[in-house]
Amino acid sequence: MSTVISRLRRVLRKASDVVPGRFDLDTALSDLRQERDSSPVPHEVNQRMNAMELEAGREELLSYPIYMAMNLIGVCNARCRFCFYGDDIIDKSVLKLEDIQRMPWLRFVSTLDLFGGLGEPLLLPDFPDIVEWLHEQNPAQTLLTTSNGAFLASPVAGRLAGKLSNLNISLNAATRATYEHLMLNCSWDRVMKNLQEFQEINQATTRPTRLSFSYVATRSNIEELPKLAEVAKDLGVASVGISHFSLGGVWAKRKEPRLSMDESLYFHQNLSDECIRKAEAAFAKAKVSFSHPELFSRETEIHLGTRVPRNSANGPDCPSPWQTAYINPHKQSRWVSCCCSVNAMHQDMTPLDLEDTDFMRTWNSPVFRLMRRGVNEHPCRLINCAFCRSHDKSAPDSAAPQLEMMIKATEQYHDLLGQQPSDAVIKEKCECEHRIGELQSGIKSL
Repeated sequence: MSTVISRLRRVLRKASDVVPGRFDLDTALSDLRQERDSSPVPHEVNQRMNAMELEAGREELLSYPIYMAMNLIGVCNARCRFCFYGDDIIDKSVLKLEDIQRMPWLRFVSTLDLFGGLGEPLLLPDFPDIVEWLHEQNPAQTLLTTSNGAFLASPVAGRLAGKLSNLNISLNAATRATYEHLMLNCSWDRVMKNLQEFQEINQATTRPTRLSFSYVATRSNIEELPKLAEVAKDLGVASVGISHFSLGGVWAKRKEPRLSMDESLYFHQNLSDECIRKAEAAFAKAKVSFSHPELFSRETEIHLGTRVPRNSANGPDCPSPWQTAYINPHKQSRWVSCCCSVNAMHQDMTPLDLEDTDFMRTWNSPVFRLMRRGVNEHPCRLINCAFCRSHDKSAPDSAAPQLEMMIKATEQYHDLLGQQPSDAVIKEKCECEHRIGELQSGIKSL
């Protein structure tokens, strides 16, 4: 994080060099906004503006987030045993091409991820149209998405290849048996065939789409992780990233089977470290980039909800309320957040307003201004931000406290903003309280 902040300071110094006399932030931002609106690379100008506003700690912004993730559809064909997707949160509404075209400001975002953690994007009939339209608006913009690959077949493959900057495939296994055990309703052979055909088309484009794999590591699949290196190499995959199975999927309400709590590798730490070390060697040999959480055997500390090497976290500064935005589906509504610590119980405070054609009414709403004011206070009074600095969010023993935090943080935000929670938020709170009891009982039994 210190590296990011130092880079931002250099950007700010460069800006001050071109303004004679004393640097005036408002004047510089106004000039850059005019430049941004007419620039062939508007996201680059916006990123400079964002760096200045982050450095200054401004609460009301002229810049747009530099990273945005959007859930275009809340429906998924797969029923992955580790996923929190359930029948109780299925959102059957979608964002169509006409909705995206009402967001011309999206061209200012440096990295636009057409996947926000839920749903299968390729189930959306408009998805290829959306990608092509966004690519036309700003060909230099980084466009990403994540898919399970089940519907990555011609002609969709041909319309996405060379336009998406990166296509991530949620694979989560290295063999057919494990894949079809974990990813219900999906076929290993079908996905492998789709990826082979996609790469044939993709490699013929002038700027091929980068292909990556993601892998939720569990007790069921960790031992075959080293085998994934050869699978990735054969398919021309550039990188593989793994994350730990968290307990979010344990309480998903659905008829299909879910993973049990003891699938978390926090209960199998020696095995996890051994398999990751073997995988590091296998991926290095295959010349495929490989990223993973810190080994359990290493000395770590908590930084922004994640285990990092001890003494590597320099400073508590969090840039999320300035730099990131997520458009989240939740039942029949869509709402905006800036990090995963802002949860569905905040949905009535930051609803997505498609009439807000420049996004600024949403982006500068009271809840976002409050977060920018309080996120980096010392000590931090915002309950969700303080939690992020003290807990490993992937750890099983953080699951119940995280839900408790969400309830308290929601009450705090509504209180600070003088708002009454909606009926939907009250219902969400009751569901969270029920889940806390389930988690506490389950973890105690282990």
